[in-house]
Amino acid sequence: MRTGGAWVRVPYEAGIAKGRFVDLVGAEELPHWTQTIEVSDLQSIAVDPAVHYGFPRLIRAKDGRLLLFYRVGISHAKDPATIAQRTSFDGGGSWSAERIIHRDPDGYSAHNPVAVVAPDGRVLLFVS
Repeated sequence: MRTGGAWVRVPYEAGIAKGRFVDLVGAEELPHWTQTIEVSDLQSIAVDPAVHYGFPRLIRAKDGRLLLFYRVGISHAKDPATIAQRTSFDGGGSWSAERIIHRDPDGYSAHNPVAVVAPDGRVLLFVS
């Protein structure tokens, strides 16, 4: 976490954590899982006053990319909406253009994108 211009490591607290990601075969922590996080200065990624961006989810892929998933609509949850993705290849320093990855063909609203990284590296995304 950044405080007053200095970087501070936030340690993983085993007593607080509800679980950890492990390889079920070898019972070792997955190589893309990290026990510390560095937080940079605030950065606007998706900004438009006429759009409601919601339910953001951020994961680190097995190859190190950061993947950001979020809902794009005009209200909190009542309108037809899409799910978008942006990717960072430099740890969050810069982000790709918005890419719409889900649009319901019947005009229903999309909510709560939840992404996980499978042990083989595939990114699985659930959208309700």
